[in-house]
Amino acid sequence: SLTQLSTLDLSVNQISDIDALQSLTQLTELYLSSNQISDIGVLQSLTQLTTLHLRVNQISDIGVLQSLTQLTTLHLGSNKISDIGVLQSLTQLSTLDLSVNQISDIGVLQSLTQLTTLYLGDNKISDIGALQSLTQLTNLDLSGNQISDIGVLQSLTQLTNLDLSGNQIS
Repeated sequence: SLTQLSTLDLSVNQISDIDALQSLTQLTELYLSSNQISDIGVLQSLTQLTTLHLRVNQISDIGVLQSLTQLTTLHLGSNKISDIGVLQSLTQLSTLDLSVNQISDIGVLQSLTQLTTLYLGDNKISDIGALQSLTQLTNLDLSGNQISDIGVLQSLTQLTNLDLSGNQIS
């Protein structure tokens, strides 16, 4: 039942198993922030999703997200993510939150040229060269990383909000 749902908000619960969502293939918006989710394999079948919030969970493997090519908004902040390679295929993304994770390599982000908002605060990033191609960015949070060279940001002429606090800029 409930297979016609387009929006589902289960944020701030104690959910760890989301297998029951598998049949909700009409979902376009799914909010699962602040739960105890580590396995998101079931999301692979929810290919209509445009908005997905998974902040504050225990997710480390995001491989299944590569099939969710309709996503425009993806919130993965405050998880245990280090490998973001699969995000390369999510070229429709306009908002991406990867803050408070264990990410050091952001090279794959260079293909996400539709991004307008990007949160990368509190990771392990030192090289931000990949951001040069993200010329549509208006909001960029790079706080709490290990960045010293910010020259690449000169190409981001649309920026209106930039947070570089807590880095190694001299």
